[in-house]
Amino acid sequence: MAGRRNRHDQWVTFRDSHAGDFNATGIPAEVWGSETRLRLLLTNGAVEGVAGSLLQISDEEFMMLNALVQNFYPDDRDQSFFTAYAKELLTRFGRYA
Repeated sequence: MAGRRNRHDQWVTFRDSHAGDFNATGIPAEVWGSETRLRLLLTNGAVEGVAGSLLQISDEEFMMLNALVQNFYPDDRDQSFFTAYAKELLTRFGRYA
């Protein structure tokens, strides 16, 4: 029976079709290759055991990440859990997404 794809399949399709954009964020593929690790980065600002953090990427890279987050997580309820992301957006640009 053909049905809706599960969340993981949706993530894999999105990730694979936007790999170039993710590379342009300056965030290691070790992070964005996994939705769980990406969510940890957005929530905590970094992923334990992985180099890189939200603080280390440029404004341009952050805006690319912002576009990807807005695209995959269009619902504010999802984004409300991303505390480090929201704080960084406010700090850098004086506004929330």
